[in-house]
Amino acid sequence: MNELREAALMYARARLPIIPCDARGKRPLTPHGVNDASTNPSVITGWWDAWPQANLAIALTRNLVVVDVDVWGEFDRFLRSRSLFLPPTASVRTGKGRHLYFCLPPSVTAPNLVRCFPGADLRSFGGYVLAPPSIHPSGARYTWETPFEALSSAPSFLIEALTSQQYAPRSTTPLDSWLTLVAGGVREGGRNDAITRLAGKLLRHLPPQLVLELVLAFNDARCQPPLSSQEVTRTVNSIASRETRHRQKGITR
Repeated sequence: MNELREAALMYARARLPIIPCDARGKRPLTPHGVNDASTNPSVITGWWDAWPQANLAIALTRNLVVVDVDVWGEFDRFLRSRSLFLPPTASVRTGKGRHLYFCLPPSVTAPNLVRCFPGADLRSFGGYVLAPPSIHPSGARYTWETPFEALSSAPSFLIEALTSQQYAPRSTTPLDSWLTLVAGGVREGGRNDAITRLAGKLLRHLPPQLVLELVLAFNDARCQPPLSSQEVTRTVNSIASRETRHRQKGITR
């Protein structure tokens, strides 16, 4: 019995769309990525017949948002410093952090935001997250700490952050650090953060399409190993959308 396929079928029965990803990775294996997500058992079975070791990801629906915590200590310190509390909810232990699932009210549509909070991103409709029993590149298995059935409603501060991004950290990185990053590159474990920081810096001065080309070139030349071009593009587009909203509101960063 293929544990990954059985889990994918279980999620599909719960009306959670699924996509297959690289074995021990998170790059979608289907031609259109998250847009190919399905709850059709025949489609899902066919995918795992073709890729029996594929990781599985949940393509998030409009009523779901996931707080994707990469650095738990940093995120926890942020919450405590502002006396903010997250209710108990469905949660997954990932390779290096946690996924915290929340239900959104019908009136709220959540964007996908990089570093919406210190140490954490937000994943929602149009995005996806690896789900148990997928395997992290480190060999660690994704596991449910609290089952999906324990899903809670998003707290008010999280909903506010989706629209105002009032908690997003500001960059104060000195020039020497940028030069070190661009010249020296970055290895696995720091690639996503480096791409996010570099894109955010460049987007304050350059148009999004030029930034995308520059960041893709940095990824190919300085990230070891490079991230997929699709992942880099998603990150840059997400940050570009955020910067556009800030400019429209007259917010300087």
